[in-house]
Amino acid sequence: WTWGVHNQYIPPENVETDWSISCWSAKWLTTPELFGAVITPAEAQARDDERILKPLWKLINQADIVLGHNSKKFDVKRVNTRFLFYGMGDTMPFINIDTLTAAREKFAFTSFKLDYMNRYLGLNGKVNSPHMDDYIACANGDKGALRAMHEYNKIDVLILEELYMRIRSYIKHPNFTAW
Repeated sequence: WTWGVHNQYIPPENVETDWSISCWSAKWLTTPELFGAVITPAEAQARDDERILKPLWKLINQADIVLGHNSKKFDVKRVNTRFLFYGMGDTMPFINIDTLTAAREKFAFTSFKLDYMNRYLGLNGKVNSPHMDDYIACANGDKGALRAMHEYNKIDVLILEELYMRIRSYIKHPNFTAW
């Protein structure tokens, strides 16, 4: 088990099972409704995330702007890789606003983790952050672990929105009057 192959050398032939997406959550800015999906235990064991990616692909295609924390280096590339795997095609173009990138450009937080910045600013933080055992349980199809990971995703979306609303005046945005 590893988080990636950077800063270490793991030959591709040593990869027993490649990664997949177990769940996702999203919302439209300033609206209460959360969207998302989680794979079944059987889908987890088969690394079959196609069913949950179809609605995500449709949702992204409705967005002019996608907001995330480390979304430029992680989230967008990960979902694009899985979209490519299933032949879904590229999404419609969107602007990616990454709060991690924005924070690193403007601030000197001790840590740029979403939870740390939120707590530093007196905002809500993460609850019960997952550990490697939780990720392994999800990969093995543990129904409770999958449910807990999806709940964790939902909270991440909500606290990301709080951080964005707090720092948005420091972020270079496109001219929204053009929309």
